[in-house]
Amino acid sequence: MHTRTNSSHRPAIRAGALAAVRRLVTLLVTMAVLVGGFAVSALGAGGLVVTPASGGSSINDTTGGPSGSYTTLGNIVLDESASGQIGLGTLVVTTPSGFDWRTTAVTVAQSGASGSNSILLSANPSSCTTTATSVSVTPTTSSITVRVCRASGHSAKLTFSGLAVRPTTQTPLASGNIYLDSSSTSTVSDVTKGPSGTNLGSLAMVPTAATSLRVAGLPSPFTTNSSASVTVTALDAAGNTATGYRGTVGFASSDGAAVLPANYAFTAADAGVHAFAGGVTLKTVGTQSVTATDTVSSSITGSAALQVVPAAAATVTVSLAPDSLVADGTSTAAVTATVTDAYGNHRAGDTVSLASSGDAAISSVTDNGDGTYGATITASTTPGDETITATDGAAAGTATLHELTPLSVASVSPASRGQGANGGPWGQSITVTGAGFVAGSSADFGAGVTTKFTTFVDAEHLTAHVVVAGDATPGSRDVTVSNPGGRSASCAGCFTVNAGPSLASVSPSGIGAGGARKVTFTGANFDASTRVTFPGSGVAVTSVTLVDAEHLSVGISTAASATPGPRDVVVTNGDAGSATCAGCLTVTAAPTVTTLTPNALGPGALKTVTVDGSNFASGAKVSFAASGVAATAVTFVSDTRLTITVSVASNAAAGPRAVTVTNPDLGKGSCSACFSVSPGPAVTSVSPGTLARGSSQTVTVNGANFASNASLSLGAGISVTAVTVADASRITATVTVASTAAVGPRTVTVTNPDGGKVSATGYLSVS
Repeated sequence: MHTRTNSSHRPAIRAGALAAVRRLVTLLVTMAVLVGGFAVSALGAGGLVVTPASGGSSINDTTGGPSGSYTTLGNIVLDESASGQIGLGTLVVTTPSGFDWRTTAVTVAQSGASGSNSILLSANPSSCTTTATSVSVTPTTSSITVRVCRASGHSAKLTFSGLAVRPTTQTPLASGNIYLDSSSTSTVSDVTKGPSGTNLGSLAMVPTAATSLRVAGLPSPFTTNSSASVTVTALDAAGNTATGYRGTVGFASSDGAAVLPANYAFTAADAGVHAFAGGVTLKTVGTQSVTATDTVSSSITGSAALQVVPAAAATVTVSLAPDSLVADGTSTAAVTATVTDAYGNHRAGDTVSLASSGDAAISSVTDNGDGTYGATITASTTPGDETITATDGAAAGTATLHELTPLSVASVSPASRGQGANGGPWGQSITVTGAGFVAGSSADFGAGVTTKFTTFVDAEHLTAHVVVAGDATPGSRDVTVSNPGGRSASCAGCFTVNAGPSLASVSPSGIGAGGARKVTFTGANFDASTRVTFPGSGVAVTSVTLVDAEHLSVGISTAASATPGPRDVVVTNGDAGSATCAGCLTVTAAPTVTTLTPNALGPGALKTVTVDGSNFASGAKVSFAASGVAATAVTFVSDTRLTITVSVASNAAAGPRAVTVTNPDLGKGSCSACFSVSPGPAVTSVSPGTLARGSSQTVTVNGANFASNASLSLGAGISVTAVTVADASRITATVTVASTAAVGPRTVTVTNPDGGKVSATGYLSVS
């Protein structure tokens, strides 16, 4: 505030007061500058102080435009230090370019002087009809105009309040100072008019936070083997550079092979713009994009699209279809040269030349428009390999053309096969000899002979794998070889189908599991090389003898585990002709032996034994392993039972004997633990050793292996009663000798219940 004096005071007092005011103003201005209280403070030479409007130096750019919001400013103050420093006339306060005043009333008022010393104002720029110390003025978009109708008679302060501005557009960013327009007719001490004059308030648009990124500077078209710089600019929502952006940017590209800059964190020095020198290399031809994205906020992103074109030719690839031609002077092949840059991108529109190292003719080259170039090669008449070279500038590529000898068929080996010749998955291997064969050649032997596949060996040999049908027509036939592309050649009558064997019957037609026998095959077209096989397991051929063209004598054997049921029989001649007789042989179930009753007999026994089991057949035979035991008089009771008479030799060794039942079809089954020979009784002494005629007494027989209920016999004329087996080594009995009993040595016979017996001499006599 300034201290003002009334104009009626003495001049000396007024001069002193003015000097004091000036000192005070100087002090206040200096303090304002020191504490930052004013955006701009200036003291004119004549002492008028201008306080610019505050609050306009950080106007958000999103407020710009016809519908933008206004920013309220602080007051503009013109503070006189002496009367009359604000002269009569109009004061026109103008916004800088890029800003509009709010067109609602603002107040212009004087203060600091009163009565006749105060400034009188008019809201009408051209008239002073109505004046006041405070007026309401409606601004235009560019200026606020007020008329000074009376200058101050004492120092006064003129204040513009209620000010508000907005940018005219959101971009570009505008800035400048509010100024006293040159059209003002009032002269204000120490205030320079015009845009570059005294600052009445600083206005400046500032960007908001970044919302997107702009990627720029990449050339289009972009050559694949080049590197280019890219500039990334952070933009706010209004499209202005977001100078305060400090985010980290990462790069991506639709070109998966692209080389891109590393992630980068913007600094204050970047002011929202950073150039990445030589940081981008693209390698894939076509429309590609390079995208920059904030690593934290993915919505802050930007992309540049550009056309990527291939670099100079680096590779030429040559292909031939086919790569082999018959050297006949007419066959043709398509040659294709594919031109690519260092990254494999195709180049179109180049000049490509084709040449051959031999006599093959090459047509003119056609640009296919996709990086491939085509031509036609016509074979020469000279067999051999030629190199086809394609050249594009410094790049070249080659392919080999094989010119083959013309196709011919001379012979096949073997030259015949029989009806039904097969050979399994590989078929019968027939070697075809000729010339001009190539990979993919195939051989044909006519109706009834199927070629499973043909193997290329070399230009002169093929191996045909064939199957001859059982009903193929016998006789000679042509063999035709066809090469890829449709060329073919034949050998007339080179192959013969022979009549194959046939099999009508097998006799006998059955064999048991585990058996072996000779059978007779009856059929036709057998030869000395005829073989016999039984598909599957369990039946083996032990011998084949040719009787005549219609009969074979065949030895066969079956495994004990062979599955019962009908079996197919295959006969195959030396020329591989074959025939199958379905179910001509039957494997029957082998007999099984489960028990013998009784299951043990002693030496010297002769007894009837029951054999129980399964699959017994009438006419079955029974045998025992090792010597000393024989089976006679086998009787078939049922398929589960046989009765036999078993004879055990007196010197048969004790121990188990395997029992085998063999059916008439030679199927057999055994049981190793179903029967055994028991140890036989033995006599070592008799007491007393002499018996008198007519006597009756107790006799003790000493020995071994006596069984309970064993019987004792001492010969004619001697009655034996009360036989007692004391233990396995002693028998006692009461004997009575008839008076007429023959005198002399007697045989002592001990018989165990299992039929085992011993007859001993030299131990007893009758006197």
